[in-house]
Amino acid sequence: MSVVSWNYRGLRNPCIVKALQKLVLEEDPTLVFLMETKFVVSEIALIKHKLDWQQSLVVPSVRCGGGLALLWKSSIKVDVQTYLPRHINLIVIEEQSKKQWRFTGFYGHPKTNKRLESWRLLEELSTRSSLPWICMGDFNEIMQGREREGGNTLPKWQMNNFCEAVNRSNLRDIGYIGSDFTWCRRLGNCGWVRERLDRALVSTSWASTFPKENSRDTEKASMSGGGECNNNVLDEIQETKMELNKILLVEEDIRQQRSRNCWLKSGDRNTTFFHTKASNRHQRNIITRIKDANNVWLEEEEIMRRTFVEYFTELFTSSQVDVSVEVLEVVQSKVTDRMNSLLLQEFQAHDVEKALK
Repeated sequence: MSVVSWNYRGLRNPCIVKALQKLVLEEDPTLVFLMETKFVVSEIALIKHKLDWQQSLVVPSVRCGGGLALLWKSSIKVDVQTYLPRHINLIVIEEQSKKQWRFTGFYGHPKTNKRLESWRLLEELSTRSSLPWICMGDFNEIMQGREREGGNTLPKWQMNNFCEAVNRSNLRDIGYIGSDFTWCRRLGNCGWVRERLDRALVSTSWASTFPKENSRDTEKASMSGGGECNNNVLDEIQETKMELNKILLVEEDIRQQRSRNCWLKSGDRNTTFFHTKASNRHQRNIITRIKDANNVWLEEEEIMRRTFVEYFTELFTSSQVDVSVEVLEVVQSKVTDRMNSLLLQEFQAHDVEKALK
């Protein structure tokens, strides 16, 4: 059993989209919980297409901020209990083992003065079921001072509020393998601040049911810890990401334009879908057979050529319509003698080739 929880920070970032695809391919999770998706319900179709998953639930963003999404494999049954802008709570039934357990994707309020609302929600959720329970996500809070590096020191009471809420909910940290921090950002004059905001909390019954499970950091590129890299390195990483995003966006626009507008809504960023559509246009312009006036399929090249000539000759040949001179004199001429001369010229092979491409 594997669950991925990720503070997505926007659907339209091409680097994050590609990283999510790679992560799902490598980890093969059962559930994927995304936070800060910043999208509406209809946009989940794009993610489902990328991951080739069919099941999903979306809590839409509010005023272009926040937003949650949950995707799961068809190998499990999901009974959604509740969902709000800060959580998705559900019961999971594994079809093969018939095990039942509860999953809560949790997103702590980003504003410190509203963090207590999140802790009250966590405690209230703890009373809703006795099933083995795992609650994971971005809690937007640390438990100990060592889980933060850079910036101002957080008051102890703020961390204690979080720890006490976890204890009252009968949860404990499942443990963690990977970088010391799961979030980093430059905060003005404070420089780079790094914190461990993401974690997985489990009940005692969950730990007994899945004794070998733990939590791992999988976003190595954007995390850092234990003095592994300094602020200058973080600046370089951030600049490189921004440049890469620009390149991917330009490349996607080119691929989409070549793949025709009808595919733009169901497209992808730099994937086999667009490469195939753009590269195969020339192949689609090859005519392998045609049907004549008697509904007979013709496949020989010479016969098809002759049939084309006969069809268009008949189509554009006058049927001896009698038009009086008086009518023709009233019609204003639009085609000059020079234009008429060009139109009457014989077609060359390169003209036909240019028109078909």
